[in-house]
Amino acid sequence: MPTSFEEIEERLRLAEGFMATAVIPPNATEGEVRNAVSRAYYGLMHICHSWLAMNNVPQGRRRGHGEVQEEIGKQCGEEFKARLRDIYRLREDADYRPQMFTSRPYFADIAKFRAVVSTRIASARAEFDSYANEVKQFLESK
Repeated sequence: MPTSFEEIEERLRLAEGFMATAVIPPNATEGEVRNAVSRAYYGLMHICHSWLAMNNVPQGRRRGHGEVQEEIGKQCGEEFKARLRDIYRLREDADYRPQMFTSRPYFADIAKFRAVVSTRIASARAEFDSYANEVKQFLESK
C-alpha cells in the first residue's frame, strides 16, 4: 500500500494548480517568464512526490529537491532524473540569478527568452503529464 492516499491526492492537486499557472503569454515580461519557470518546476516536483508516494518510496527519501531527483533516477532511470534536474536548474536561475536574462544566451532579448523558456516548459509539461496520468489511473482504481 502507498504511504498515504491523502498525500498522493493532495500532491496531485497542488501539482495541477502549479502547472496550470505555468503559462507564458505572448507579451510576457521577464518577471512573468521567470514565474512561469518556477510554477512549471514546482508542478513537476509535486507530481513526482505524488508518483513516488504511489510507488511506496518513504517520505524520508523524498524530502528535498535532490532526494526527489535521486529517487526518480532510481525508479525511472537517469534520463528522467536529468530532465527533472534540468528544469530544477532553470528554476534556480529564474528565481536566484538576476543576470539570467541579460547574459548569455538571451542578452536581454525578451522574444528569445520567451521562446526558449516556453520550449523548456513544454518539455516539463510533457513529463508532468506522464506522471499525472499514472497517478490519476492509480487513484481511480482504488
